[in-house]
Amino acid sequence: MQAKRKDVLPRVRPERICIATVFVGREFRSQWAERTLPNKRQYAERFDHALYVQEERTVKDALFEKVALVRSLSGVCDITFASDADAVFTAAAPALGRILAQVDPAG
Repeated sequence: MQAKRKDVLPRVRPERICIATVFVGREFRSQWAERTLPNKRQYAERFDHALYVQEERTVKDALFEKVALVRSLSGVCDITFASDADAVFTAAAPALGRILAQVDPAG
């Protein structure tokens, strides 16, 4: 019987993988939310990932909004994927847990 390696993290449950996205500012929100948010919701629902959407400013510098959102989720999510507001998931995109398992050589 082979001993379990201590440096191998257990697989993350799908519901503990979060997608975080920021649509701050009326102009930016009107430009992107309608186009990309339904796609993010559909992807999150398909793979049982939590989706967190921030629409209000929480820090002075807008460049750090996404970082602040990801940090705020550190106790809620095991893994947080920060998705740019203008990004979409393709129809063939695998679950984030599957991608994580492929890039972690320890399993």
